[in-house]
Amino acid sequence: EEVLHELLGLRPRLKLTVWGNHWQKRCTSARVKQFIKGEPLVGDSYAKAICAARINLALLSGKVQGASCGDETTTRTYEIPACGGFMLHERSPELLQLYREGEEVACFSSPQELAEKIDYYLAHPEERGAMARAGHVRCVPVYSYDNRMAEILHWHELRQGEARK
Repeated sequence: EEVLHELLGLRPRLKLTVWGNHWQKRCTSARVKQFIKGEPLVGDSYAKAICAARINLALLSGKVQGASCGDETTTRTYEIPACGGFMLHERSPELLQLYREGEEVACFSSPQELAEKIDYYLAHPEERGAMARAGHVRCVPVYSYDNRMAEILHWHELRQGEARK
């Protein structure tokens, strides 16, 4: 919410649509509230919304009590490129291990950088399209749920083997 609030302060004429859990109940920013459309989109509706958007934002959750750090990826990290959408993602070390910045994903680290990247990519649809296609090629099928689960299970198997030593 803070990132979107600051973004809308920098770009008050920006057309924004926010879908998702609890936004209507928890949002305290009047700037952001006017763009909230409802509960999460799922299935085909979600994929259609991603494809219809010129820019899809992938925002991360901050650190919560008891966690060592905040999110570095989300389901959107995989779903947006899997659907063929252009993704503008909050920069994180884990994200940069998954995608090549400037080729497969566009990134930002501050609301100011986010606003600048939105301006740039709205003005460069060919580049946006090429990056969306490259992100899709990177993501599908490498980051499928089956492949990601196999990677997680392999990681746990390695840890169990180390614990037995």
